[in-house]
Amino acid sequence: MRKYVNTLPILFLLLICASTVNGQTEKKLSKPIFGILAGGTLSNISNYDAENRLGFVIGLYVERNFTEKLSLLSNISYAQRGAIGKDSLSSIKLDYITIPIMIQYYISDKVGIFTGIAWDGLISIKGDGLDRNDFRDDDWRIPVGLGYSISSNLKLGIAYNFGLTDITRNDNEKLRNNWGSIALVYVFKKKKN
Repeated sequence: MRKYVNTLPILFLLLICASTVNGQTEKKLSKPIFGILAGGTLSNISNYDAENRLGFVIGLYVERNFTEKLSLLSNISYAQRGAIGKDSLSSIKLDYITIPIMIQYYISDKVGIFTGIAWDGLISIKGDGLDRNDFRDDDWRIPVGLGYSISSNLKLGIAYNFGLTDITRNDNEKLRNNWGSIALVYVFKKKKN
């Protein structure tokens, strides 16, 4: 399974390249748009009696419309997660590279709802008495959210992510990442000639 999961970043790049090539020959509606995103995260770990941790997310964004109402969204980003320990529990800080693949349905010209599947690769971990070997390298989740087009160059995204996998290697504990995010996306638009 791991060898297939590690190919996701390559698939993401192929998706962008294919979208760019196809977009050159199809009508204007289907051309992909690219941008950068930045925002904040509020995370916790299920079955771990701890408080929410604030973090940030930053990355690259791509969207390709299939119709006026339906589009494919993705990004590759760096996101902070974890939980702030209470009592004798350690605080946990987890850093991930994230790659979601989502479908967005526009319920109006400016508002869309989206969901999909996402793979996250663990970069680092910090916490008293915790070691990188205590945690799995891969984390899967289901993002669900709402997008709003503020202007032609600026979008707002709000999402909640439901963790699907146990993030620890300990069979006695079933810990999952659950987190919300809010991010602004600046979309690069080509100048009209």
